[in-house]
Amino acid sequence: MLFADPPRSLRAEGLLGPLVRQVELAVEGEARFAWEAPEGLLRLTDDGRLAAGEEYEPSSMEGAGFRSLLIRYNDSFPRAFPLLSGLSAPTVAAVWREAYRPGDGRLLVSERHHPVDGPSAVWQVYPAGWPVEFTVASVAAAVRDAVGPLVPARIAYDAAASSLRLEVTLAGYELLVTATDVYGEPAPTVEVILDGRNMGAPPTGPRRRRRPGTGGATVLEGIVEAITAAEERYGRYV
Repeated sequence: MLFADPPRSLRAEGLLGPLVRQVELAVEGEARFAWEAPEGLLRLTDDGRLAAGEEYEPSSMEGAGFRSLLIRYNDSFPRAFPLLSGLSAPTVAAVWREAYRPGDGRLLVSERHHPVDGPSAVWQVYPAGWPVEFTVASVAAAVRDAVGPLVPARIAYDAAASSLRLEVTLAGYELLVTATDVYGEPAPTVEVILDGRNMGAPPTGPRRRRRPGTGGATVLEGIVEAITAAEERYGRYV
């Protein structure tokens, strides 16, 4: 299989406000969009694209998009990514036709562009109704809104995995925030670093995951709860 390249990653340090803006611009530059497809119409073309009937033109795929598709249909393709990703596109299309056992639901297919003015490619698939508008950039913005834009920070956005690592230096301790837009991965975490030691997440109860129909509000609430709990336990951040 030949996959489309992911967008460019980002790594920087400075004040939190400008760093968050860099992540927001990076995600905005990917020009993500999503469309729903009936599971019964999904197929792979002989040139390695994902098709779903005649309503949409077949779409190229990033490696991450192909992986998420196989994981979504693990019953048909158990642990198949390492093998299938190394085969030719016509062979993979034939395997799909033979092994795929479609459900009767719908799939949300998310695409993004790289470069900005280049063609788009599937980078992730989700259950229908998944709040794709809430991204790792939204997580970074929630941290900025909670602690203010003028604290020192380091940020790393891995575009291939759409994952975020944000380290925020506060008075007496640091916050380590991690998040990803990949479906099925853990919910965003907020951990405390004290004197170089990871003290884990401040006690707030179970982490909150994104849920269809919420727009990501549940995740935002969980981030604010964790930052507030860290303040109560370790002191104010300014």
